[in-house]
Amino acid sequence: MRKQFLVYILLFSFGTICSQETKRSTPASASLNGDEKLSAIVAAYAQGYPHDFEGVARDAKGAVVLRFKGREFLYDDGKNKSFAELLNTPDIEDTFSQTYPLDNPIDKLPETFDLGRFRVKELFKTLYGATESEVVRNCVTVDFCGNKVEFKLILWIDMIC
Repeated sequence: MRKQFLVYILLFSFGTICSQETKRSTPASASLNGDEKLSAIVAAYAQGYPHDFEGVARDAKGAVVLRFKGREFLYDDGKNKSFAELLNTPDIEDTFSQTYPLDNPIDKLPETFDLGRFRVKELFKTLYGATESEVVRNCVTVDFCGNKVEFKLILWIDMIC
């Protein structure tokens, strides 16, 4: 299960930075208000998860939410968070708050630089499954660089089509 989870993290990252043409255009937004970061995240989700991402809306309080499989996930709660709070109560904006450096300055990164750790767990459960059996049911085994790894079936099909 741990190996599968690591592959899902890899796929999540791949799905959000992949730049090839998709079958579905970016869903209409509730109003991105010129927010370039939000626009990029919406475009990446639309491209990486074309069957799961349903677009952007505003909730009853007017906050921006991203919709996946009929569920809404808060984009930004507007809070300044400590590292511990980012780990324990992230929103989608927090997930994308750190960017990958173009070089590998390991000795120059702050102690709190920890890409991929600020995860909205309910979003992962929605995309990949809430239980081990749901996760496994949605996977196929693929030969990846000489290793057998599990990939989310729908994402794998989208990648090769």
